[in-house]
Amino acid sequence: MTLRTELLQLLQHLPEERLAAAARALAALETEPPPSSRGRSAAELERTVAALEASEARFRTIADYTFDWENWTGPGGELRWVSPSVERFTGYTVAECEAMPDFPLPLVVEADRPIVAAYWARAEQAPPVSEEVEFRVRRKDGAERWAAATFQPIRDAAGVLLGQRSSVRDVTERKRVDEELRGDLRVTAALSSLYPSLIAPTPSLAGVATAILEQARALTGSRHGLVSLVDANGGHVAQVLTDPKAGDAAAAPALVPLVRDHDGEYPGLWGVALRTRAAFYTNEPAAHAEARDAPFGQDPLAAFLAVPVLLGPELVGQIALANPGRDYGARDLAAVQRLAELYALAIQRARVDERLQASERLYHSLVANLPQGVVRKDLELRYVFANARFCEGVGKSPAELLGKTATEVLPTELAACEEAADREVLASGAAHAGVEERRRPGGALAIAEVTRTPLFDAQGELVGVQTLYSDVTERRLLEDELRQAQKMESIGRLAGGVAHDFNNLLSPILVYAELLMQGLARDDRRYEDLGQIREAAERARALTRQLLALGRKQVLELAPVDLGQLVTTTHRLLGRTFVEDVRIALELPPGPTMVMADAGQIEQVLLNLAINAQDAMPRGGVLGLGLGERCFDEAQAAALGVAPGTYAELAVTDTGSGMDAATLAKLFEPFFTTKERGKGTGLGLATAYGIAKQHGGTIVAESELGHGSVFRVYLPRVTSEGARAAVAATGEPVGAARRATIAVVDDDEMTRRMAARVLLLAGYEVLDLPSAESCLALVDAGGPRVDLLLTDVVMPGMDGRHLYQELARRRRGIKALFMSGHTEEVVARRGVPAPGQHFLSKPFSAHALTLRVRQILEG
Repeated sequence: MTLRTELLQLLQHLPEERLAAAARALAALETEPPPSSRGRSAAELERTVAALEASEARFRTIADYTFDWENWTGPGGELRWVSPSVERFTGYTVAECEAMPDFPLPLVVEADRPIVAAYWARAEQAPPVSEEVEFRVRRKDGAERWAAATFQPIRDAAGVLLGQRSSVRDVTERKRVDEELRGDLRVTAALSSLYPSLIAPTPSLAGVATAILEQARALTGSRHGLVSLVDANGGHVAQVLTDPKAGDAAAAPALVPLVRDHDGEYPGLWGVALRTRAAFYTNEPAAHAEARDAPFGQDPLAAFLAVPVLLGPELVGQIALANPGRDYGARDLAAVQRLAELYALAIQRARVDERLQASERLYHSLVANLPQGVVRKDLELRYVFANARFCEGVGKSPAELLGKTATEVLPTELAACEEAADREVLASGAAHAGVEERRRPGGALAIAEVTRTPLFDAQGELVGVQTLYSDVTERRLLEDELRQAQKMESIGRLAGGVAHDFNNLLSPILVYAELLMQGLARDDRRYEDLGQIREAAERARALTRQLLALGRKQVLELAPVDLGQLVTTTHRLLGRTFVEDVRIALELPPGPTMVMADAGQIEQVLLNLAINAQDAMPRGGVLGLGLGERCFDEAQAAALGVAPGTYAELAVTDTGSGMDAATLAKLFEPFFTTKERGKGTGLGLATAYGIAKQHGGTIVAESELGHGSVFRVYLPRVTSEGARAAVAATGEPVGAARRATIAVVDDDEMTRRMAARVLLLAGYEVLDLPSAESCLALVDAGGPRVDLLLTDVVMPGMDGRHLYQELARRRRGIKALFMSGHTEEVVARRGVPAPGQHFLSKPFSAHALTLRVRQILEG
């Protein structure tokens, strides 16, 4: 081999920077040097060859260990050299590459060969092409790798093309990263496109599901898709969106149910994520036992992907896709999982919105139906909210209030007070509570507890004031009535205590006056004086009974009463107490009108009705008192709530202002009154009605505005025998029917001695005993046989009822007459009078005592 040939072979392996120097050295060899320089040229040539060999060694070292694949080709495209790194890249050895025609085109994926050939052709042109070309290389094992190459021409000093150098880098990983970045950008863009539907004021889950299905199919290229929403019970699928069958281009996505099987599970691959709660994809659906054709007549499954939608541990839906025209991969699954997370957030927000809306509806319902009035005003004190109760209280509709100030819609005085109080709250920033009085639309006085509170927004800025009005009118009236009732109770207790002592004093006065009158002739002046004493005592007894009636503490004593006589007596009393401009007109029948009643109670009824009539005539008028008789059949009696029969009718009329139907309906209710605050308790008519009902009767009221009122009191009539008994109930003491021993037991000495004196004069044997213990001691000591026990109910130590029980065990057949000056409440607590027992209320007359004793002993 000549030196020229060796140099040409070396030149093929030199890098570009050495080519020019080598070319010049070769040219020097071709020129015959002068004789004087031959020795020097040989030495230089040897040094040049050594330098070239060293350079080639360095080049080969670099070429053997570089990661890139390097190769040189000749001017005709023949391979001159390829680096050993080609084997790492392609799997082919250097020798296999050298044996390939048109290297490196056989390694390029067929679809990319035109790109490489075109680039190669351009690279031979001048100036050189600077950009890279990317193409796919198919390895010896069939795998594809991405390559980026630069092709550079090699020319001599004269510009003649000597060949071409190629530098090829493996960019598969970079392409993968780029693809991932592009995929991430696509997913991000898809997610961004969904945000408007998620942040809408009232997001529609159906709309969100449709949008998510569209993005899922676009990201994965899937033909079919399904987005489901599971209800709160974790069972029924509330909505499913799916694509139509292939080939039916006119059909639109439909809202259809995903049917569960008889075991309650969602069948096939379309229900796998719902069953397992795990993400899943397969590119060989037929290999799965659960694989079935797509539902709703769609194409058979070629590839399938499903992701559950979870809120914490709760399954709320799924996203399922099928048939992308390729294989699903991990990136598809990751993209759909991100969509599933977004769908879960949408479901969560929809639930929160639903709860907020439900809470708001509940709040509005509660506020709207509160028994208190609620209003809100802005900083300009314009109404921004008013519930029904407040609107009712001011007589305005919400439309008349909203947007206006109190000055524009309320009376001037009320509006001024309202706005002054509101401004105080706005200025202080603190709540204020108080009591306000106002007039209702009809003019009635209303009392309200008012709480005003400043309103702040989420940033703590003052935005208005809220006011709560609690109408306490009825409560305040009830409190006043309660205080009045407590006052009446105190009066009753006082009256009861006074009455007991007073009755013990009156009884001796009445009895001793009677006894003294028995020994005097009727024309004796002393008889008349004693009569005055007795009449005064009787009036004192009536006064005591009125005191007890005021406190409702009286003991009922039913007896035949002549209503005509009672009305006449009451007329005289009213004539002395009524004002002069009220005239009283009487209309009474000629004979007695007898009823079985407690005279004091009926007198109280008459007084209450008369006083009520006078109050209805502030400018004077006529008060009518009349008596009559009415018969009620069963129907009439049932309507009145009484028993059929004959009734005395006591009519009390007035020519006052009258009453409307609403007032009449509540007339006899306890504590109801039409009088101003502090002018009445509302107990008078209710008490009168209760007394009438207690006597087996009733009261009927008739009235009309401007035409006065009529109150008709109906009380059962008594027979003629009852009338005769009533006449016989007054007179002188009755003598003893037979000899009998009576034990008089009372801790009050005056009353005891008086009763003993009357009974002695009547012809009875009398035992005067100061206590129950002394009476039992006398009987146990073998004292005289006692036929009748006359005893006070309330005594120190053993009371009268227990004394009688002890005596009844010792002496069979003994009878008893209980007496007391205490109130009914006190006596009733001692169990007196029980059925079959006899009772005499203090003060009593000698006649009443002897008559009752004789009746008991003869009974």
